[in-house]
Amino acid sequence: MKAIIAIALLGLAGWGGYLYLDDLMAQERFGAAVEQAIDDPRTTTPDQIRQTIQAAAEREGMTVDPETIEVSASASDAQPVAGQLVAGAGMAVTSQRLTIRVPYERVLWGRPRHRTLERAKVYVASAAPGFNLQDRVLSKMP
Repeated sequence: MKAIIAIALLGLAGWGGYLYLDDLMAQERFGAAVEQAIDDPRTTTPDQIRQTIQAAAEREGMTVDPETIEVSASASDAQPVAGQLVAGAGMAVTSQRLTIRVPYERVLWGRPRHRTLERAKVYVASAAPGFNLQDRVLSKMP
């Protein structure tokens, strides 16, 4: 009898572990889909990003209201590698951070879990000469 109880408890613990890991993997896949929606050149408007995110959430068994998805852009001091290289060449670089905040719901163990996913990406917004080009060229002339 003790062996049957032990096997049942091990089976229950294994099933619980499987559900927990499945939830973690679904969160990671959803996060990757949101990042892909940010990087996809075909999604040029916030409405297209919202539709892409909603479709990805449905694939993962999550419920997302497209009206609650926040898409915002703000100035940033951080620079991606390309911005650092251009800035090293004497260009003035301005960067922007695109942030997406997605509140979603997923049913786990029969109860709805409310969570929020947030992803951000820094882009180079513009690059312009940070110096007077004529002065720089003329100063090198003999």
